[in-house]
Amino acid sequence: GAINNFPWFDSNFEIIEPQHIDNSAFGKTILKLDELAFGMAGMTTPPWVFYDCGVMPGIVVGYAARTAWLPDTFRTKLNILPGQEWAPISLFIAIPTVSPNTWMSHNLASTNSFMEKEEQFKHLGFFTKAFGLWYANIERSYGITQWHSPALKLHPNYGDFELCTTYTPLHDYPNSVTYCLTVNSADWFRIVDRDKIPSRFLERFEAARTLDPKDHEALKTVQRTLEQKKHRFYLWGREILQKKIGDPLTLYTKK
Repeated sequence: GAINNFPWFDSNFEIIEPQHIDNSAFGKTILKLDELAFGMAGMTTPPWVFYDCGVMPGIVVGYAARTAWLPDTFRTKLNILPGQEWAPISLFIAIPTVSPNTWMSHNLASTNSFMEKEEQFKHLGFFTKAFGLWYANIERSYGITQWHSPALKLHPNYGDFELCTTYTPLHDYPNSVTYCLTVNSADWFRIVDRDKIPSRFLERFEAARTLDPKDHEALKTVQRTLEQKKHRFYLWGREILQKKIGDPLTLYTKK
């Protein structure tokens, strides 16, 4: 928490050693949470990827609740074992890269994605990623999401959200977005109090063009532009929050 100024977190963390046998139930519940969040999209994380690519080189953080406090619906869906004290209800995996102060956001999920509305925790996904960025002092973070994913409403609200790819053929889903996030914790307050805190985004950025994320040829055209390094395009988180997923979006450039 030395880099990103955000006073909502403190040092009362529960650190769980993933290589201890007695903690395996907690880790398997994380995998179940991941399965429930991404299984319908065919993007469930295999256990070996979770361990080899997430647990070992990176950080796995999130919120947890005492299982005795959770409603039966949570315990049933998450396959909570008898005697299991804690259950993860969100997760964020970040992996350091070879570039200084730069991480890869590998996974973000919460029970909000599959629980009924009355059993959801407000802003759970947002605070989970914010905690990981704060905890690891992450200044710059790469990530991947899809144009049709609700996650696109979330990720651009942590700082300047630059597009690295708009069309990504090496991914299972070519309509994936690769982004580079320059973290700015001053923006984090706006996700909660966006009606009270004015955005200064338009003081630094200006509209360049409109992109229809359902138009694959348009995605390819912008991708070619990025490859030729003619322009650097950004998305505005507040604008995306006001639109439906799949609606045309404005691409911005720095003034």
